[in-house]
Amino acid sequence: MPPPDLRSTVIAGIGITSLTILRANKNVIIPLWGTALGLSNEVVTLAFAAYALIDTIMFHPAGNLADRKGRLWALLPSLIIMSLAIILMVS
Repeated sequence: MPPPDLRSTVIAGIGITSLTILRANKNVIIPLWGTALGLSNEVVTLAFAAYALIDTIMFHPAGNLADRKGRLWALLPSLIIMSLAIILMVS
């Protein structure tokens, strides 16, 4: 069993890496799915705007949560919500 410090670092690293991959690929995922669904360019642009708005609104509460309870409590809801959103977009 690895030491607790190493274990928490690995968990945080996996979470942050996953979140970074999800956020970085939004520029590819949204237009591809929009095209596959037959959406117009305006609707895809609106999806980008909605994402940016939600991301901006959630920045402050996530920072407060991370300050009070730790990074894991801010990271998990973010990963779960983004994963569910991507699953809903696929289905």
